[in-house]
Order: sequence, then structure tokens, then C-alpha cells
Amino acid sequence: MTTLTPPRPLHVSLPPVPARHAAPLTGTRPARAGTRPPFRVVLDAPAAPTDTSGPRPVELHDASEVAVALAAARAEVVRLGFSSRLPTRSAVSALVAQLDEEVAAMGRRRSDVTVLLDVEVVVAADDASARAMSRRLACLDAMAGIAWRADAGRIVAPADQVLVEATRLAREVGADGVVLVPLADSSDLLRALLADAHDPREAAIPA
Repeated sequence: MTTLTPPRPLHVSLPPVPARHAAPLTGTRPARAGTRPPFRVVLDAPAAPTDTSGPRPVELHDASEVAVALAAARAEVVRLGFSSRLPTRSAVSALVAQLDEEVAAMGRRRSDVTVLLDVEVVVAADDASARAMSRRLACLDAMAGIAWRADAGRIVAPADQVLVEATRLAREVGADGVVLVPLADSSDLLRALLADAHDPREAAIPA
């Protein structure tokens, strides 16, 4: 487990989910009222070297007992993502469940720990462009010799769907928020989307 000082994130609450996305998600773990922190959407962005405000996330790269126990005992924020050790949504979901159990075993409240899921994001012009970019990224993954399905933790979608789909993925695995990791020059577009969605109250997003 590696503990890093993270970039200073931009926190926002998600805009209302359009009606076409409002149906319950199959396989989503039921929300436990009052047991989790408010859901957050965070942009992965660089910060000034002197910026030390906010809790330091613990990056959890695998499900080893020692790594999970240390995160459960000490962390305020746990940041995790898909990798060769966590290649599928079910593997990430199992790790979140394991962390939940360890937090309780340490005598801490679940609301004391915020679990953030890294999701790679590409903002496409439209659905056709999103499909083309997905194929291109899949080819690049294959050329790079990536043995696991990197697209499991990636969202390629038009602007009006990106935040909804990234949030859907984070909730599916049981995370308390999502870190948007921009690809293909999507940083400025994501920043604009988040600025439009910003709520100064940073209210919880209804489950």
C-alpha cells in the first residue's frame, strides 16, 4: 500500500439524473441510510506543491489483509481503481465490502471513511464518436499488452451522459464517490461540466 499526497480535487455534487437514467441499477448494492458519507464527484487535477489541505487519501491497490486493515484503521479517504489485481467490477466491489467489514471491526463508523473510485473518462462529441473512441482505446490497450479489460474502469460518452455513467459505475461497486481521470484532452470539458453542476452546499446525492 502506498500513501500519497493527492492533487487538490474539485468537489461537486451531481446534477439531477435525467429520466432516461433514473431506473434502479441492476446489481447495485442497497444504500444503507446514515452509514456512508455524502456521494462526491471529484476531478483529478494537479495542485500547488504547497497545498496540504484536506485528508490524505490512502491508495489501495490490492485486497491484501494488511493493506485493507491499515486503510480501515487510519484512512479518512481511500482511493482505489481498476488494475491487473482488481480487473473487474466484481473484484472492486468485493474489496469495498472487505473494507466495510474492516472499518466496523476497527470500531469506526462507516461515515468516517470515504471510498473514492478512479474512473478514466473521455468526453465524446456524440454517441457515434464515443463508440469510435472506445474502439481506438481498446486497440491501444491491446498494443500496450494490457492483459485485463482496462475498459472496465473507463467511461467514454457524450457530455450529457459522462457524469451519470461515472456515478453509476462508482455506485455499482459500492464506492462513496468517483474521481474523474481525464483522457484524450477531456480535462477542460470535464472542468466545465463540473463547474455547471457545482452546488456550494455539496449536498448528498439521493441514492
